[in-house]
Amino acid sequence: MTQVQRILFITLSNLGDVILTTPVLSLLRGNFPEANITVLVGPRAHPVLAGSSLTDEIIIYDKESSWLDKWKLVKGLRSSHFDLVVDLKNSAVPFLLNSRVKTSCFRSGFKEIISKREQHLAMLRHFEKELPLDYGKSVPFDFFSESDLAAVKNKLLARNIESHHLILMAPGANTHLKRWHAEGFASVADRLIREQKKKVVLIGAASDRAVIDEILQYAHERLADFSGETTMRQLAALLSLSDLLVANDSSPMQLAYEMKIPVAAIFGPTDERKFGRENETSAVIRKKLPCAPCESAQCMISEIKKCLFEIKPEEVYQACVKLLSHRERSRNAVAP
Repeated sequence: MTQVQRILFITLSNLGDVILTTPVLSLLRGNFPEANITVLVGPRAHPVLAGSSLTDEIIIYDKESSWLDKWKLVKGLRSSHFDLVVDLKNSAVPFLLNSRVKTSCFRSGFKEIISKREQHLAMLRHFEKELPLDYGKSVPFDFFSESDLAAVKNKLLARNIESHHLILMAPGANTHLKRWHAEGFASVADRLIREQKKKVVLIGAASDRAVIDEILQYAHERLADFSGETTMRQLAALLSLSDLLVANDSSPMQLAYEMKIPVAAIFGPTDERKFGRENETSAVIRKKLPCAPCESAQCMISEIKKCLFEIKPEEVYQACVKLLSHRERSRNAVAP
């Protein structure tokens, strides 16, 4: 595999979607440790990849740019003479470049794969005859650095919060249709603090401030608000210190999944088979309704967001307790 010297990896645009593609990048780096890997990514998701040792160059692609700028980008990519092009956007770019090996823009034969994460990995089958991969070789993606970890520890210290027994809550989401109600988050946070003796930290972007302010109004216990105060890589470092994440279907949820942090994920209109995980360390909380998951951009029934509003705080809390119990048993099992 030494013939692969230059790789172009074309990933997606949204934060959560790009996190779902990092296992492909990890596999490419593991199989081609000496290759130069260039990543083409949208501006919104650039922070996920910035600073990672798995990439050598990051090119930001803005789909809103002019056709002239797009053509200049393709010309620049052609001049790089990539040996391998892996395109997870299913675009025409691989066919415009003179690469020897590339993925196809068609996903034929993958219909049986529901999980988006596994779909991305399956794209590598397109060139397995020309360039077989060892799926046992995968370099873990470095979502944060030591400096990111030091930064979040300082943020916690500044608020007199010890960096253990932490539970993070991410009440935001790309659309309001995926957000569980603030009252529910506040109720679960109160019980986790009182009954489980945990510290609860609210996380999210600055745009999530309104829903987080609402949670703070409903909560009776003291919660820490870190919304808008961390970069994406600092958020990953904060997750590494936590016992559990409680979240809607969102990019923090996907980040925690890839970092193997326990997640209590609240699903409404989206399909947990595509985006969620359910095992000993990850719980999916959803209402089984005839209309859910609808994967629609707007609720089509009169009782808007019934799939989320019917989820009771008790259901979410009990899922959290179960995950925390399993994490504690696992710690005790490996303790010297």
